[in-house]
Amino acid sequence: MAEMASDVGGAVIVVNIGLGKKGFVNRTGANMDEENLVYFADRLGFKVINKDQQYTCLRRDLELHHWKHASKNPCCENQEKCLQCLIEKKVSESSKYFLFALSSHGKIENNEFFVEFIDESKARNKRFLPLKEVVEFLKNCECLRKKVVILVIEACRSNQDTTDDTGVQSGKGPTVLPADDDQPPYIPICIPKNFLLVYSTTPNRYAYRDETNGSWFESKLKQALSDENEGEIVDLLQLLTKTAGLVSEMEADLSDKTKPTASNTETFGVTPGAKCVPCIEHRLTKPPIFKLH
Repeated sequence: MAEMASDVGGAVIVVNIGLGKKGFVNRTGANMDEENLVYFADRLGFKVINKDQQYTCLRRDLELHHWKHASKNPCCENQEKCLQCLIEKKVSESSKYFLFALSSHGKIENNEFFVEFIDESKARNKRFLPLKEVVEFLKNCECLRKKVVILVIEACRSNQDTTDDTGVQSGKGPTVLPADDDQPPYIPICIPKNFLLVYSTTPNRYAYRDETNGSWFESKLKQALSDENEGEIVDLLQLLTKTAGLVSEMEADLSDKTKPTASNTETFGVTPGAKCVPCIEHRLTKPPIFKLH
């Protein structure tokens, strides 16, 4: 049975762009990720709980304390200062789903996947949040215990440091990252029951972004949804598979004025022919079925 609007659930969408932020390389075009993700949430019937003006600080260019406040400075009852408190206080217990989407820089280091936040007061290596901490919180959050949790991560998953790369490719042909056998082992996150994890790319690979349309995955997700009419019933797994197919058909083309780029738009030179494929992992017991809005 498709979920109606009141039954679907809440969503939190976070996009780190970094324009003018010290130490965080600007993600040109990432502003479109927010628009595309809100479109995705709205079409499926989610309510974006950090969409209101009062939660601007919990929607764009977040620092680490916006994920979890310091114990000495707790969030007050009517003013959520961190995402954890916002989720705990604003997510309805009666809904079936919860969506958390995060778009930022990312990397694999010491076999673990990290997402970068923005904090000009900290050294760059102190700004990364392990994704397993996000999953662990969502798993143990009381208001989410009986829900299907959908986690969308738009970020590079390379073990090369994309946020500090000053090299420029020559453009003389495709450059392929080393085969997975040559890469340090990546230890997958233990996925809890009823969790769906959607990554914009596979381990040890870059995610790509178009300066006009935003990140490849989110732009193609919107395209896939745009093909469906209001009131239609969709299986989210099938929709994501269709999106992955659309992304896999793309490749970097430097002759295009809206050329796709990796996370580091300013310093990472994209080679023609570069590609990526989204990665979908889950432990769902039932297909996630939605009635489109």
